[in-house]
Amino acid sequence: MDEPTNGAPAAEAPASRTRRGKRLVGASLVGFVGLAAAYVDPLYVRPAVPDDVIPEERMPGALRVLTLNVAHGRGVAFHQSFARPAHIRRNLDAIARLIRLSDADVVALQELDAASAWSGGFDHLEYLAERSGYPHAYHGLHVDRGFPRLQYGTGVLSRFPIGDAHSHAFDLNALDTKGYVRVRVEGPAGAVDVVSLHLDFKRDAERRAQLDILSTHLGRRANPAPELVVAGDFNCTLAGGVLREFARRHALAAAAQGDGTFPARRPRRRIDYVLVSGGLSIRRRLAVPVEVSDHLPVLVDVLPQRRAAARVR
Repeated sequence: MDEPTNGAPAAEAPASRTRRGKRLVGASLVGFVGLAAAYVDPLYVRPAVPDDVIPEERMPGALRVLTLNVAHGRGVAFHQSFARPAHIRRNLDAIARLIRLSDADVVALQELDAASAWSGGFDHLEYLAERSGYPHAYHGLHVDRGFPRLQYGTGVLSRFPIGDAHSHAFDLNALDTKGYVRVRVEGPAGAVDVVSLHLDFKRDAERRAQLDILSTHLGRRANPAPELVVAGDFNCTLAGGVLREFARRHALAAAAQGDGTFPARRPRRRIDYVLVSGGLSIRRRLAVPVEVSDHLPVLVDVLPQRRAAARVR
Protein backbone atom coordinates (compact mmCIF):
# COMPACT_ATOMS: atom_id res chain seq x y z
CA MET A 1 0.00 0.00 0.00
CA ASP A 2 1.41 3.39 -0.94
CA GLU A 3 2.02 5.94 1.83
CA PRO A 4 -0.01 9.19 1.61
CA THR A 5 2.16 11.88 0.05
CA ASN A 6 1.19 14.48 2.70
CA GLY A 7 2.08 12.22 5.64
CA ALA A 8 -1.54 11.99 6.86
CA PRO A 9 -3.05 8.56 7.73
CA ALA A 10 -4.65 6.99 4.69
CA ALA A 11 -7.96 6.50 6.52
CA GLU A 12 -8.47 10.28 7.00
CA ALA A 13 -8.17 11.28 3.33
CA PRO A 14 -11.77 10.38 2.26
CA ALA A 15 -13.24 12.25 5.25
CA SER A 16 -11.12 15.29 4.46
CA ARG A 17 -12.27 15.20 0.84
CA THR A 18 -15.88 14.90 2.03
CA ARG A 19 -15.55 17.95 4.28
CA ARG A 20 -13.98 19.96 1.46
CA GLY A 21 -16.77 18.81 -0.85
CA LYS A 22 -19.42 19.89 1.64
CA ARG A 23 -17.78 23.28 2.07
CA LEU A 24 -17.63 23.71 -1.71
CA VAL A 25 -21.29 22.73 -2.10
CA GLY A 26 -22.24 25.06 0.76
CA ALA A 27 -20.31 27.97 -0.70
CA SER A 28 -21.82 27.32 -4.12
CA LEU A 29 -25.31 27.18 -2.63
CA VAL A 30 -24.78 30.46 -0.76
CA GLY A 31 -23.48 32.06 -3.96
CA PHE A 32 -26.39 30.72 -5.98
CA VAL A 33 -28.92 31.97 -3.43
CA GLY A 34 -27.23 35.36 -3.39
CA LEU A 35 -27.30 35.65 -7.16
CA ALA A 36 -30.90 34.44 -7.28
CA ALA A 37 -31.91 37.02 -4.69
CA ALA A 38 -30.16 39.72 -6.70
CA TYR A 39 -31.84 38.55 -9.88
CA VAL A 40 -35.26 38.61 -8.22
CA ASP A 41 -34.29 42.10 -7.02
CA PRO A 42 -36.74 42.28 -4.08
CA LEU A 43 -35.75 45.89 -3.31
CA TYR A 44 -36.54 47.16 -6.81
CA VAL A 45 -38.77 50.25 -6.96
CA ARG A 46 -40.05 51.49 -10.31
CA PRO A 47 -38.80 55.07 -10.90
CA ALA A 48 -41.50 57.72 -10.58
CA VAL A 49 -41.58 60.59 -13.07
CA PRO A 50 -44.50 62.89 -12.15
CA ASP A 51 -46.35 64.88 -14.80
CA ASP A 52 -45.21 68.16 -13.23
CA VAL A 53 -41.53 67.22 -12.85
CA ILE A 54 -40.61 70.02 -15.31
CA PRO A 55 -42.27 73.00 -13.60
CA GLU A 56 -41.77 75.71 -16.20
CA GLU A 57 -42.49 76.03 -19.90
CA ARG A 58 -39.54 76.42 -22.21
CA MET A 59 -38.37 79.89 -23.19
CA PRO A 60 -39.48 80.97 -26.69
CA GLY A 61 -36.72 80.59 -29.26
CA ALA A 62 -34.48 78.62 -26.90
CA LEU A 63 -32.47 75.51 -27.64
CA ARG A 64 -33.40 73.14 -24.81
CA VAL A 65 -30.65 70.70 -23.83
CA LEU A 66 -30.93 67.76 -21.43
CA THR A 67 -27.97 65.75 -20.17
CA LEU A 68 -28.12 62.52 -18.17
CA ASN A 69 -25.82 59.67 -17.19
CA VAL A 70 -28.27 56.77 -17.71
CA ALA A 71 -26.11 54.36 -15.63
CA HIS A 72 -26.47 51.45 -18.10
CA GLY A 73 -30.22 51.41 -17.37
CA ARG A 74 -29.80 50.19 -13.78
CA GLY A 75 -31.61 53.13 -12.16
CA VAL A 76 -30.35 53.46 -8.59
CA ALA A 77 -29.45 49.77 -8.23
CA PHE A 78 -25.94 48.86 -7.09
CA HIS A 79 -24.89 47.44 -10.47
CA GLN A 80 -26.63 46.60 -13.73
CA SER A 81 -25.45 42.97 -13.54
CA PHE A 82 -27.83 42.50 -10.59
CA ALA A 83 -30.85 44.12 -12.29
CA ARG A 84 -33.45 42.00 -14.05
CA PRO A 85 -33.86 42.72 -17.79
CA ALA A 86 -37.48 43.66 -17.12
CA HIS A 87 -36.31 46.23 -14.58
CA ILE A 88 -33.76 47.62 -17.02
CA ARG A 89 -36.61 48.23 -19.48
CA ARG A 90 -38.79 49.83 -16.82
CA ASN A 91 -35.95 52.15 -15.86
CA LEU A 92 -35.45 53.12 -19.50
CA ASP A 93 -39.21 53.64 -19.86
CA ALA A 94 -38.99 56.15 -17.00
CA ILE A 95 -36.07 57.91 -18.71
CA ALA A 96 -38.01 58.04 -21.98
CA ARG A 97 -40.95 59.59 -20.12
CA LEU A 98 -38.63 62.17 -18.57
CA ILE A 99 -37.22 63.01 -22.02
CA ARG A 100 -40.72 63.49 -23.45
CA LEU A 101 -41.79 65.70 -20.53
CA SER A 102 -38.58 67.74 -20.76
CA ASP A 103 -39.41 68.83 -24.32
CA ALA A 104 -35.65 68.91 -24.97
CA ASP A 105 -34.35 69.55 -28.48
CA VAL A 106 -31.08 67.73 -27.85
CA VAL A 107 -30.39 65.02 -25.26
CA ALA A 108 -26.82 64.10 -24.29
CA LEU A 109 -26.53 60.64 -22.73
CA GLN A 110 -23.65 58.85 -20.99
CA GLU A 111 -23.12 55.23 -19.85
CA LEU A 112 -25.37 54.35 -22.74
CA ASP A 113 -25.42 50.66 -23.66
CA ALA A 114 -25.82 48.85 -26.94
CA ALA A 115 -26.22 45.05 -26.80
CA SER A 116 -24.45 44.30 -23.50
CA ALA A 117 -24.68 41.10 -21.49
CA TRP A 118 -25.01 42.94 -18.19
CA SER A 119 -27.94 45.21 -19.16
CA GLY A 120 -30.49 43.15 -21.07
CA GLY A 121 -28.65 42.55 -24.35
CA PHE A 122 -30.42 45.26 -26.38
CA ASP A 123 -29.62 48.74 -27.70
CA HIS A 124 -30.66 51.31 -25.11
CA LEU A 125 -30.39 54.30 -27.46
CA GLU A 126 -32.73 52.70 -29.99
CA TYR A 127 -35.13 51.85 -27.17
CA LEU A 128 -35.11 55.42 -25.83
CA ALA A 129 -35.44 56.96 -29.29
CA GLU A 130 -38.47 54.81 -30.09
CA ARG A 131 -40.24 55.47 -26.79
CA SER A 132 -39.45 59.17 -26.56
CA GLY A 133 -40.23 59.89 -30.21
CA TYR A 134 -36.89 61.36 -31.30
CA PRO A 135 -36.18 60.86 -35.00
CA HIS A 136 -32.41 61.38 -34.93
CA ALA A 137 -29.79 59.60 -32.84
CA TYR A 138 -26.06 58.96 -32.75
CA HIS A 139 -24.26 56.42 -30.56
CA GLY A 140 -20.52 56.21 -29.96
CA LEU A 141 -19.24 52.93 -28.50
CA HIS A 142 -16.23 53.60 -26.28
CA VAL A 143 -16.19 50.00 -25.09
CA ASP A 144 -16.83 47.19 -27.59
CA ARG A 145 -15.83 43.75 -26.30
CA GLY A 146 -16.85 40.32 -27.51
CA PHE A 147 -16.66 38.24 -24.32
CA PRO A 148 -18.45 39.00 -22.19
CA ARG A 149 -20.41 41.10 -24.67
CA LEU A 150 -20.06 44.72 -23.57
CA GLN A 151 -20.90 47.71 -25.76
CA TYR A 152 -21.41 51.15 -24.29
CA GLY A 153 -20.42 54.77 -24.56
CA THR A 154 -22.09 58.14 -25.06
CA GLY A 155 -24.81 59.30 -27.43
CA VAL A 156 -27.21 62.00 -28.55
CA LEU A 157 -30.92 62.15 -29.31
CA SER A 158 -32.05 65.10 -31.42
CA ARG A 159 -35.22 66.62 -32.80
CA PHE A 160 -33.14 68.09 -35.61
CA PRO A 161 -31.19 66.19 -38.26
CA ILE A 162 -27.67 65.28 -37.19
CA GLY A 163 -25.04 66.44 -39.64
CA ASP A 164 -21.32 65.92 -39.12
CA ALA A 165 -20.76 63.36 -36.34
CA HIS A 166 -17.66 62.03 -34.60
CA SER A 167 -17.00 59.48 -31.83
CA HIS A 168 -13.81 58.99 -29.84
CA ALA A 169 -12.82 56.53 -27.10
CA PHE A 170 -10.06 58.04 -24.96
CA ASP A 171 -8.44 54.63 -24.32
CA LEU A 172 -5.60 56.09 -22.27
CA ASN A 173 -5.06 52.84 -20.35
CA ALA A 174 -6.59 49.42 -19.76
CA LEU A 175 -9.13 50.85 -17.29
CA ASP A 176 -10.16 53.84 -19.38
CA THR A 177 -13.72 53.23 -20.66
CA LYS A 178 -14.66 56.86 -21.28
CA GLY A 179 -15.04 58.99 -24.40
CA TYR A 180 -17.24 61.49 -26.23
CA VAL A 181 -19.36 62.01 -29.29
CA ARG A 182 -19.78 65.28 -31.18
CA VAL A 183 -22.68 66.00 -33.51
CA ARG A 184 -23.80 69.05 -35.46
CA VAL A 185 -27.41 70.19 -35.31
CA GLU A 186 -29.24 73.16 -36.79
CA GLY A 187 -31.75 74.46 -34.25
CA PRO A 188 -33.33 77.70 -33.03
CA ALA A 189 -29.91 78.94 -31.91
CA GLY A 190 -28.43 78.26 -35.37
CA ALA A 191 -25.77 75.68 -36.14
CA VAL A 192 -24.37 74.14 -32.96
CA ASP A 193 -21.77 71.45 -32.33
CA VAL A 194 -23.00 69.36 -29.38
CA VAL A 195 -20.64 67.14 -27.37
CA SER A 196 -21.83 64.36 -25.05
CA LEU A 197 -18.87 63.68 -22.77
CA HIS A 198 -17.98 61.27 -19.97
CA LEU A 199 -14.75 61.79 -18.03
CA ASP A 200 -12.78 59.52 -15.69
CA PHE A 201 -13.97 59.28 -12.07
CA LYS A 202 -10.62 58.37 -10.51
CA ARG A 203 -8.21 61.29 -10.75
CA ASP A 204 -7.64 64.76 -12.16
CA ALA A 205 -4.55 63.74 -14.15
CA GLU A 206 -6.58 61.38 -16.31
CA ARG A 207 -9.43 63.87 -16.70
CA ARG A 208 -6.92 66.50 -17.84
CA ALA A 209 -5.48 64.13 -20.46
CA GLN A 210 -8.99 63.29 -21.69
CA LEU A 211 -9.95 66.96 -21.96
CA ASP A 212 -6.72 67.63 -23.87
CA ILE A 213 -7.78 65.00 -26.42
CA LEU A 214 -11.19 66.65 -26.78
CA SER A 215 -9.55 70.08 -27.09
CA THR A 216 -7.34 68.82 -29.92
CA HIS A 217 -10.39 67.49 -31.75
CA LEU A 218 -12.32 70.74 -31.27
CA GLY A 219 -9.36 72.70 -32.64
CA ARG A 220 -9.15 70.50 -35.74
CA ARG A 221 -12.83 70.52 -36.74
CA ALA A 222 -13.40 71.23 -40.41
CA ASN A 223 -15.83 74.15 -40.76
CA PRO A 224 -16.80 74.18 -37.07
CA ALA A 225 -20.29 75.33 -36.17
CA PRO A 226 -20.51 78.89 -34.87
CA GLU A 227 -21.48 77.70 -31.40
CA LEU A 228 -20.50 74.84 -29.11
CA VAL A 229 -22.31 72.98 -26.33
CA VAL A 230 -20.40 70.47 -24.18
CA ALA A 231 -22.66 68.43 -21.90
CA GLY A 232 -22.21 65.37 -19.77
CA ASP A 233 -20.83 63.73 -16.68
CA PHE A 234 -17.51 65.44 -15.92
CA ASN A 235 -16.89 63.59 -12.63
CA CYS A 236 -15.51 66.84 -11.20
CA THR A 237 -16.77 70.31 -10.37
CA LEU A 238 -16.33 73.44 -12.43
CA ALA A 239 -14.64 74.98 -9.39
CA GLY A 240 -11.81 72.45 -9.80
CA GLY A 241 -8.78 73.38 -11.85
CA VAL A 242 -9.09 70.74 -14.60
CA LEU A 243 -12.56 71.62 -15.81
CA ARG A 244 -12.09 75.35 -15.22
CA GLU A 245 -8.99 75.31 -17.43
CA PHE A 246 -10.87 73.53 -20.21
CA ALA A 247 -13.80 75.96 -20.00
CA ARG A 248 -11.47 78.96 -20.17
CA ARG A 249 -9.55 77.51 -23.10
CA HIS A 250 -12.73 77.25 -25.17
CA ALA A 251 -14.57 80.27 -23.69
CA LEU A 252 -17.32 78.05 -22.28
CA ALA A 253 -19.66 78.95 -19.45
CA ALA A 254 -22.21 77.15 -17.30
CA ALA A 255 -25.19 78.46 -15.37
CA ALA A 256 -23.81 80.62 -12.58
CA GLN A 257 -25.46 78.62 -9.80
CA GLY A 258 -27.10 75.26 -9.49
CA ASP A 259 -28.02 72.37 -7.24
CA GLY A 260 -25.95 69.22 -6.90
CA THR A 261 -26.44 66.34 -9.31
CA PHE A 262 -24.77 63.35 -7.60
CA PRO A 263 -25.74 61.07 -6.00
CA ALA A 264 -29.36 61.33 -7.09
CA ARG A 265 -30.94 60.45 -3.73
CA ARG A 266 -28.98 63.01 -1.72
CA PRO A 267 -27.05 65.11 -4.24
CA ARG A 268 -23.93 66.67 -2.72
CA ARG A 269 -21.76 67.32 -5.76
CA ARG A 270 -22.42 69.19 -8.99
CA ILE A 271 -20.57 67.12 -11.58
CA ASP A 272 -23.05 67.10 -14.49
CA TYR A 273 -22.95 70.23 -16.64
CA VAL A 274 -24.05 71.90 -19.82
CA LEU A 275 -21.30 74.30 -20.96
CA VAL A 276 -21.98 76.78 -23.78
CA SER A 277 -19.78 78.99 -25.97
CA GLY A 278 -19.70 82.78 -25.92
CA GLY A 279 -22.46 83.37 -28.45
CA LEU A 280 -24.93 81.49 -26.25
CA SER A 281 -26.42 82.19 -22.86
CA ILE A 282 -28.03 79.75 -20.41
CA ARG A 283 -31.24 81.43 -19.33
CA ARG A 284 -32.70 78.66 -17.23
CA ARG A 285 -31.25 75.58 -15.50
CA LEU A 286 -32.88 72.76 -13.58
CA ALA A 287 -31.42 69.70 -11.88
CA VAL A 288 -34.52 67.53 -12.36
CA PRO A 289 -35.45 65.83 -9.04
CA VAL A 290 -36.11 62.30 -10.32
CA GLU A 291 -34.30 59.07 -9.42
CA VAL A 292 -34.05 57.45 -12.84
CA SER A 293 -30.27 57.02 -12.42
CA ASP A 294 -27.62 57.61 -9.80
CA HIS A 295 -27.22 61.09 -11.38
CA LEU A 296 -29.86 63.80 -11.61
CA PRO A 297 -30.66 64.98 -15.13
CA VAL A 298 -29.75 68.58 -15.95
CA LEU A 299 -32.01 70.64 -18.21
CA VAL A 300 -31.11 74.07 -19.62
CA ASP A 301 -32.67 76.60 -21.98
CA VAL A 302 -30.04 78.20 -24.21
CA LEU A 303 -30.54 81.45 -26.13
CA PRO A 304 -28.25 83.27 -28.55
CA GLN A 305 -26.70 86.22 -26.70
CA ARG A 306 -28.39 88.78 -28.93
CA ARG A 307 -31.82 87.39 -28.08
CA ALA A 308 -30.94 87.11 -24.41
CA ALA A 309 -29.86 90.77 -24.35
CA ALA A 310 -33.08 91.79 -26.07
CA ARG A 311 -35.11 89.96 -23.43
CA VAL A 312 -33.25 91.77 -20.63
CA ARG A 313 -34.02 95.19 -22.16
